[in-house]
Amino acid sequence: MMIEEGLIKGVGSDIPEFFGLPSVKVVGILTPTGTVVDDYHFTSLATFAGLTAAKQDILVAESPLGDLKIFYLYDSNNIPSQLKTIIDPLKPTYTIDGINYLSTYIGYGEAKMMSDEKLFSQKYDTIKGFFGNNIIITGLPKKTFTGLDMMHFVPKVFRDNFQK
Repeated sequence: MMIEEGLIKGVGSDIPEFFGLPSVKVVGILTPTGTVVDDYHFTSLATFAGLTAAKQDILVAESPLGDLKIFYLYDSNNIPSQLKTIIDPLKPTYTIDGINYLSTYIGYGEAKMMSDEKLFSQKYDTIKGFFGNNIIITGLPKKTFTGLDMMHFVPKVFRDNFQK
């Protein structure tokens, strides 16, 4: 995709201003797998540690089944442009029967997987103790054909109770 969009020419290309880093160099391009892995950038730990988004806006956890789960921590300043009309940063929590739930939006692919596993069935379902938090599914964005489809979008306070 990055080649098709003219962002890089291939191996050896520099990507300027990459999520808080002045530049990163493409050192390899993997063969397509037909999986979500095709949407990711793999970096060294040193590069990852320098990414602004990694420090402030992203949590990565392993599910009990060994899958990687990505949590995008949102507030009113960092909602991805594709989701600005869907995510409401002004309503990060809901209280139902005295229990607080964090407003959670689940990307298309992740929502399908969670629905197939019967973790929820529809918008406004709640899940208690989800990685240490109670959540309410407040949005199910349409498919974006990007890595956003595999993320959970949760308010930044999700980090406070986060349990891997």
